[in-house]
Amino acid sequence: MFLGVRRRFGLELREEDLSRGAYGKPFVKDRPDIQFNISHSGCWAVCALGTAPLGIDVQEHRPLHRQERLEEKILNEREREFCQRLPEEERRKFFYSRWARLEAWAKGTGRGLSGGFRRPEGTGSCQEIFLEEGVSCVLWTEVPVRAEVKFLPEHKEMKGAEE
Repeated sequence: MFLGVRRRFGLELREEDLSRGAYGKPFVKDRPDIQFNISHSGCWAVCALGTAPLGIDVQEHRPLHRQERLEEKILNEREREFCQRLPEEERRKFFYSRWARLEAWAKGTGRGLSGGFRRPEGTGSCQEIFLEEGVSCVLWTEVPVRAEVKFLPEHKEMKGAEE
């Protein structure tokens, strides 16, 4: 995040430049024009930067204990019915996609999930970002934007991707 802020905004941030909102969302003090959010899951870490409120979430798909119980909290009735008809792998993909959407919205609005698994409401835009099979990544923004994905060289080497 510090590297991204330096590259995009030309600002050298220090830890003391950061603070947290009422629900724990970090922000840059005295710079409402710099918005960021971070998420990690498995070997993935993602960071979103922008000038309007945003949230990002990444979820590596893995088998879950009590997935049905989580589906009841996260999915609405129509989504649960749809999800239950899917083969196991597709069901997991659908569930994690919806989970990532909820988390990205909760983080982007600064509300977090402290109030429970409420459904996203109001304005905003969600974009799914493809990273690789078995991973869901969603960016929520207050205003629609075109997402730009950049990979750090260390991540490319770790994942075995070519330059």
